[in-house]
Amino acid sequence: MTTTVRATRELLHAFVEASQSGDITAITQLLDDLGEFEYQDEDCETHTGNKKEFVTWYSQRLTTTSITSVDYDQCLHCVIGGSVVLFNEGTFPRMPLGFFERGKSGLRISSKDGLINGIYFCFVFLKNDNDSLARDSYERRKIEEGFRPGK
Repeated sequence: MTTTVRATRELLHAFVEASQSGDITAITQLLDDLGEFEYQDEDCETHTGNKKEFVTWYSQRLTTTSITSVDYDQCLHCVIGGSVVLFNEGTFPRMPLGFFERGKSGLRISSKDGLINGIYFCFVFLKNDNDSLARDSYERRKIEEGFRPGK
């Protein structure tokens, strides 16, 4: 009998499916008991914690927000080429801490031995632009007011 180890991409898709359906049991089974996972506290401060802390936070976030879109991307900063998923155009599950923080965040997934052993917030992507909320708002206002470069 041959045992195969699930690849990161397969684990990422399983995580996305479980997240979309709100299946906390499936999410819990995908995570390594000894893994390292980022989450936010009630003040939107980021912490690195264990599986239990992450699942508690993530399940609470899933009960208050529906996942309406999924986009796959790659990290261009801390782990170049790392698998990243953006839910709801990068607005779920992490809440921005302030107006000058980047507007989108993804979840970078790492795996080992067929389990997700790390989930980290990612802000720099290959395909998705990610300006700060302030810059994005400024750019949108310039367009609405009819700003044209060189005028």
